[in-house]
Amino acid sequence: MSLCRSILLIQYEDNGIECADIESIWLTIHPHRLPRHTSSILLAVVNHPPSSSTEDNNLLKDHLKSNTDLFLADHPDALVIITGDFNPSSTKLNTNLISGCLYMSQIIKCKTRDLGILYLCFVNKAILFESPKQLPKVGNSDHYAILVKPSTQSCSNPTKSVVFKREIRESSLANFGKWI
Repeated sequence: MSLCRSILLIQYEDNGIECADIESIWLTIHPHRLPRHTSSILLAVVNHPPSSSTEDNNLLKDHLKSNTDLFLADHPDALVIITGDFNPSSTKLNTNLISGCLYMSQIIKCKTRDLGILYLCFVNKAILFESPKQLPKVGNSDHYAILVKPSTQSCSNPTKSVVFKREIRESSLANFGKWI
């Protein structure tokens, strides 16, 4: 039994998902089960080198914006996740500017390395995720693992409510008329 109907590496002819100057991979995922009002998932993984300049930062921002806009034009209810090593401290990348232009939330708030937050995760439906948790370092690495789990709140069962209604059958109306 497969978990997904399909996982596709997406490529658009015009404007293109691929950019020679940006290290990224873009996938569309169509799992069998998704939260309501979510048609598919666009997952992007980005590596933005620490030696990137301000011009490279602007190119990355434009690349992320054009690709998400292009995908959301075809799939407006999609969940978009953009994650990876952005190196914001060494590249002076403004994560608030990226969040604002993409209309997405950056959900990683804990350290991903001893130096600070290097790995970011932008999502357009932050309510679907719990707050990420920092896990121990892997092996001899100085990078922490980060756990991002789906929110159980959005999957909870609705509360039952009792509705009372008045009977309006012929016999009930006749009884009411006799009573009056």
